[in-house]
Amino acid sequence: MGPFDLGRPAFRALAATATLAVLLVIWIGVQPPNDRALTVTAATLALLGACWWLGVRKTFRGPPNLSSQ
Repeated sequence: MGPFDLGRPAFRALAATATLAVLLVIWIGVQPPNDRALTVTAATLALLGACWWLGVRKTFRGPPNLSSQ
């Protein structure tokens, strides 16, 4: 994993908590009276997805595999 390792159980709990927190912040952000927030969020996700699909996924090879050394 790297020099800072929480261990597998703590890592999964932290990842789940962070994901839920992001979803909560997005949900709070799109509540009325923010009429345009949902449109902006959807457009941003679509733009990020298009950028990934059209170019970034071809150049990013992922993290290095250190277990084979």
